[in-house]
Amino acid sequence: MKDYLLQTCVRLHFNYADLPFSAQRDESVARRATDRITAALERAGDTYAYYLPHALNAETRRRLTEKGLLHPDTFAAPYSVLYLRMDEALSVQTALGDHAVIAAYDESDIQAALERASAVRTGLSETGIPARDEEYGYLTAHPCHAGEGMTVQALLHLPMLRMTGQSDKANAALSQKNVILRPFGGVQAKIPGGMYILENRACMGKDAGEYINEVMQSAKILTAVEERFRTTAREKADESVYDAVWRALGVAKYARKITIPDARHLWSMLTLGAAIDAFEMDEEALSDLWELACGKAPCDQEENQLQNVDMLRAQRVRFLLNGGN
Repeated sequence: MKDYLLQTCVRLHFNYADLPFSAQRDESVARRATDRITAALERAGDTYAYYLPHALNAETRRRLTEKGLLHPDTFAAPYSVLYLRMDEALSVQTALGDHAVIAAYDESDIQAALERASAVRTGLSETGIPARDEEYGYLTAHPCHAGEGMTVQALLHLPMLRMTGQSDKANAALSQKNVILRPFGGVQAKIPGGMYILENRACMGKDAGEYINEVMQSAKILTAVEERFRTTAREKADESVYDAVWRALGVAKYARKITIPDARHLWSMLTLGAAIDAFEMDEEALSDLWELACGKAPCDQEENQLQNVDMLRAQRVRFLLNGGN
């Protein structure tokens, strides 16, 4: 059953030494950087789709941003171009604060994600000298990315950490380990669903493997804490927790409209309910619900256009939870 570690992402920042760090606001610099990056990707032989990020529809932007493949600062970069590998496990975005940001996504193997991204960064070095200092490492537009030029992210499912109000304490402890925990979807997310992004705060002074280890070791610590909270809730039959998961089950079985944030919350609570033995859940149903929570269309495209998608999603969830009835 999918739980705890939901997905991982590695982003590598890259700049050319002979181009100014002004691609985000200078169209001519953006074009020169993008031309070099295009040439490097063509040499590599992989197949990429080409997008203008500002022209993407809202659903595609949401999906790619949540997987880490579209940079959150896209709207501040009018000259940016996105190259998305056809398997959606890798992207290269140009003309952000940095000339290129390479993002690699993987559900669980963060080392594999790093290897994919590193291979692309090596390829970019063949079309221009990297902005790299012998002492400081990769030079970037934002000092927090200098050094390894790397951001490591893990998406974690920690509903009990949220329900017990311990996320602030966890963050205080994690700050000593050079990592930070933040709600998935941002602090303004109306229904966080017990999901959090764990990422490194700086990347200078150590190698890439050490930063990955810091994030993943912190993820293990958080997972262990979450497991202890779940065990306590199960052993004490915690009424507040049991009420929350049973309420979610009721909504899932009878709701007439379910948004994507709703689906995330339902998946989170039903997964927790099964984990603490509040009720039994079919793993295949939970897996399908997770796909809906990630934005999978509930029906074919033609039917989606004819009906309200939130109603179709609720219909699909009711089908999953009511045994096909």
